[in-house]
Amino acid sequence: MKKIHSKHTVPPMRLPALSLTFVALIIAIGACQDPYLGQLFELDEGDETKITNIAFMEKYPEDYALFLDFLKAADYYNALNDASSTVTIFAPDNAAMDSFMKIKDISSFEQLDSAYARQVIQVHMLRGGLSEASFIQYLNEGSIGIPTLFGDYLTLSYGFTNQDIDDADRANSKPEDTLSIYINNMASVRDMAHQTVNGMVYKLGGVVRPLIETVVEKMHDYGEYSLFLDAVEQAGMTDLLNITSDTVQQAMGGYVINPVNYTVLAVSDETFRSAGIQSVDELENYLAEKDPAGQSGIARSDSNSVVRRYVSYHILAGSNTKGSLTYSSTPNEIKVFDTFQAHEIITIQTLVGQTFINRGSQDVCGFVRSDIRASNGYIHKIDGILPVWCPEPSVVVWDFCNSTDIVSIANSYGAANNLGDLYSSPCDAVEYKIDITKSNPYGTIHSFDYKLASTKGTWLKVGYWKCKANTDATVDYENEFNAYLNNLLILNLGYTGWIEFTTPTIVKGNYRVELYYAGAKALAKKFYGGGSAVKFTLDDYLKQHYLWKGWESTQQAVQGEVLFPNITFQNTQSHTFKAVLMDANASTVSTYRQMWDYVKFIPLDE
Repeated sequence: MKKIHSKHTVPPMRLPALSLTFVALIIAIGACQDPYLGQLFELDEGDETKITNIAFMEKYPEDYALFLDFLKAADYYNALNDASSTVTIFAPDNAAMDSFMKIKDISSFEQLDSAYARQVIQVHMLRGGLSEASFIQYLNEGSIGIPTLFGDYLTLSYGFTNQDIDDADRANSKPEDTLSIYINNMASVRDMAHQTVNGMVYKLGGVVRPLIETVVEKMHDYGEYSLFLDAVEQAGMTDLLNITSDTVQQAMGGYVINPVNYTVLAVSDETFRSAGIQSVDELENYLAEKDPAGQSGIARSDSNSVVRRYVSYHILAGSNTKGSLTYSSTPNEIKVFDTFQAHEIITIQTLVGQTFINRGSQDVCGFVRSDIRASNGYIHKIDGILPVWCPEPSVVVWDFCNSTDIVSIANSYGAANNLGDLYSSPCDAVEYKIDITKSNPYGTIHSFDYKLASTKGTWLKVGYWKCKANTDATVDYENEFNAYLNNLLILNLGYTGWIEFTTPTIVKGNYRVELYYAGAKALAKKFYGGGSAVKFTLDDYLKQHYLWKGWESTQQAVQGEVLFPNITFQNTQSHTFKAVLMDANASTVSTYRQMWDYVKFIPLDE
């Protein structure tokens, strides 16, 4: 069974075991009434470390009177007065709350939507007591690794920067008020870490506003994407883009909540007008000439409609910043991305500091304003129409762990362990190995299937490995294995165990296919001589390959080997990639595991 959450639904966070009192506090998030209403929890008023957060703020009405009124209006006052539940509160001062009321055009906090009021409070709260020393450490890292009760992470910076500007202007945009610390580029920190009996209180000079708008709502708010949004609506995709999470019933009982994120390449009304397009009718006529695989004159919600194909082509899975879309390990690399339109891809390439989308087409375009955040992803404003286009074959680097499900699991693990967004965070002195089998507690796997055989030892059967930072000054590696994107896929499937993936979309043509994977000193003596047999199939192509064969005994960094020297894809589409472990040692050697990094598809000259 699957339940879909949309609009402003905030999925519950997966947290480690908590005290019953703190669980009660979390439950209070969605409650309509304060569960501790009428109960008193104030302790020794003479020592601020022996009174509650609420009692501390009550002592200083000149600073916190309005925020206390806000807590009462949102039914949070007594919940935060519970001495047995430890919470860190970032409390806006009276001037900040007064400014917030003016922005919202209210004279009383009771005039705010109750759900929104609770969301504002939740984004100002962390579980546990955040000391000043820890806060400063997080400041050096750029964000607090502990999720708020709203479920997101607070960023920290010296000063604030105007970020709601075009990319071309950001180079000249300088931080202001750099002597102050800012949270989420919105609220300055006026006073640090006042310890109380049930946590910490930080005083803020602004209100942090929760990010609740979906990608659709965010585009509506900007007011410059009306035609694009009309196309989204007529294509029948508005509801899809308003989804923020889904709840999946697990086979063994219970459920997992998976966040849903999108990346939208949005076209402004001004860009459409410059091409002579002022309605969806005119857009359909334009696309009929550009996309021969689509149909015009049919229901625009039909999967074959040029309008539906166009809108789907502008949507990528996952929450992709411009930085992640343009990241390249080699100069001038052409990045290839699947879209929501089946078997249709976009390309992104950066040359001499300028980024191009679908370079080589007549409709090449670029980014105008990137990284517009929404509650379920990112919007990137582009300066072209970007119709569906099929590029020439180019190198495709397919990282096994760079899929939305594995990214979500890694980040859910990070949230549960106060590590922030673990997948995209820089590697550090600690490595993390996370179970990503179907029984993992952090999310649902859909990017691969597998079958386990008997194994020996404690290595994860299928796992995500966030590599630790390289400490060897003799090599120029970011992480100890020189792994792409700082991660590896752990496979401990046993003899005859297998794993199967669907590749990204590959443009039709001839390719050489290479596998990149890591080694380990513990495997060297037994496997670096003759190798370890694995049977690989790619659609109808089959080859048995011996991993680690001929490796030097000291090697462990990622190396590449040819799996298929010449393979032909007749159509532009995705493909089935399967590996079966054919080495009996996979079931009998306790240290056995494979560590895959990525597959590279390299076009061959005709």
